[in-house]
Order: sequence, then structure tokens, then C-alpha cells
Amino acid sequence: MSKRYRFTKQDFEILQNFIDNYVESEEPIDLHKSYRFECSPFDNEIYISNKRVNKTDVQFKKWYEMQPEYTPINITFLSILHEIGHIMTRNQETLDNRDLQENIYNFLEEQKIITNEEHNFAYFSIPCERRATMWGVEFYKDNEELCKQIIEKINLENF
Repeated sequence: MSKRYRFTKQDFEILQNFIDNYVESEEPIDLHKSYRFECSPFDNEIYISNKRVNKTDVQFKKWYEMQPEYTPINITFLSILHEIGHIMTRNQETLDNRDLQENIYNFLEEQKIITNEEHNFAYFSIPCERRATMWGVEFYKDNEELCKQIIEKINLENF
């Protein structure tokens, strides 16, 4: 099977169905196609990059592999679970603190004080970002067979 570097409409439908049927959220979570992974946790919306692999995923994978909770997971699928994790952990969120920390890292990178990779490693370690990732890891561990089926259905196993 050839690699498809972009998610299809059917892939998004599979992911939305997965979220609707297996993620126990107080309100429905809406999935949107975007140019990057992001979340609007208080609107119950997640945005998934149409691209399957990008530079940030590579850096996210390097950071994640260094974590004590490391469990082998397809990094793009973990990115999807991470965005869901923002919604599932939002009551613990301190968005103002996250935004302040992110602005500091952006400034340091713009001033060439830190590299893009150092910026991303610091960003991934912000408490609400790390919490969202660890929610995704726990969800995966609790639902490993289901997650592997979804990864296969949306052709992520080779990425």
C-alpha cells in the first residue's frame, strides 16, 4: 500500500466516529481539519493537521521518548490524543500561565537565544501540555487494541 501523506475525508470521519464513541467527554468533541494540531478546550474543538508527519512531530517524538512514562505509540496518533487530552484535562488548565510561558519561549527563539527544538522541548513540558500528552498515553494504554485498529484504518502504521 502506498503512503498517503494527507488525511482523507474518510480518515476524518473515522477519527470523529472514534471520538464520538470511545472518548467519554461531558459534551461532544468536534474535529476539524487544519494546517496544524491545536485545540480550543473550552469550545470542545480539536484541529488536526491534514499532513500526517511534520517537523514538530519529529521533535515531539524525541521529547516523548525521553519521558519516564514512555510507551511506544504512533506519534501522529499521540498528537491526536494529546489534543483530545486538552479537553479532557481542561479543568486543570491554567491557560494564562501556558500562554505566558509560550510567549517567553517564542521570544527566546526569535532572539536566537534558544533553538526551535529547545523551544518545542520547553513547550511540550509546560504543565498543561504535558498533562494532555499523558492523558493521551493513558487512554492509549487503556484502549491499546482499539487505538491500533484506528491507526490501521487511517493508514498511520507506516508513519
